[in-house]
Amino acid sequence: MRASVLESRVGQSKAMEQFWLSRDEEILGEVLNVGLHLSLRTYLVRGVLMEQEIFGRMEQVRSSYLKLQEELATQKTDFENALQSLSAKENELVDWRREMEVQESMFDSLKVLNG
Repeated sequence: MRASVLESRVGQSKAMEQFWLSRDEEILGEVLNVGLHLSLRTYLVRGVLMEQEIFGRMEQVRSSYLKLQEELATQKTDFENALQSLSAKENELVDWRREMEVQESMFDSLKVLNG
């Protein structure tokens, strides 16, 4: 958490630096409407900061999406393996039941012959 706050502050300073001109004080002396200039600069800085925040959140969402997609693929593979295993067990049970029916039939035939 602390690292992200520090990274955010570093990002903010970098964003603000791009709007700071080395001759800003000199330029402000020549500008007719200093308040308008400062307001526009503040607006641009806030826009950049907001853009960085949105981009950071989009990256987090994308990362979470990719992680969930991997997890879903793993679960899908596990599910398919479980289905194959159940299908094999079902086939074994069907074969076992047929064997039991054949043995039962033979047993009933022996009963009739001995009877």
